[in-house]
Amino acid sequence: MKSVWKVLAVFAFIPIFWALYDQNGSEWVLQAQKLNLTIPLLNTTILAEQVQAINAVFILIFTPLFGFWLYPMLEKRGFAPTAVRKMAVGMLLLLVAFLIIAWLQVQIDAGQQPNIIWQMLAYIVLTAGEVMVSITGLGMPIRKHRPQ
Repeated sequence: MKSVWKVLAVFAFIPIFWALYDQNGSEWVLQAQKLNLTIPLLNTTILAEQVQAINAVFILIFTPLFGFWLYPMLEKRGFAPTAVRKMAVGMLLLLVAFLIIAWLQVQIDAGQQPNIIWQMLAYIVLTAGEVMVSITGLGMPIRKHRPQ
């Protein structure tokens, strides 16, 4: 019973994670319309709706990077990346992404027009959190209770 409560404590936050995560497809695009959409390094302008593509690109980058490099490296350094720890860090990354978005919104209310690079950073942080939560959640083993 004790184990069930531990698992429920983690999974209780998963619906909140996804409810917040889904804001990037609507509210974040509306915010992007108010940003400077010129990417300085590429000297090009993008559409507000195109920023979301960064999520798909970084899922493809982060999934193998975390699985084959980050998690093994952390384990070698004595920090076992358990499923619960990965999911907790993923949720913290969601918080960081939303802090970046909130900061951008304050800048917009102050009459500024921050660069889209800031929102791209929020997408990258959000995607790292998504990989930690969703991939870990999909791969968590289910243990069957054995009667004694």
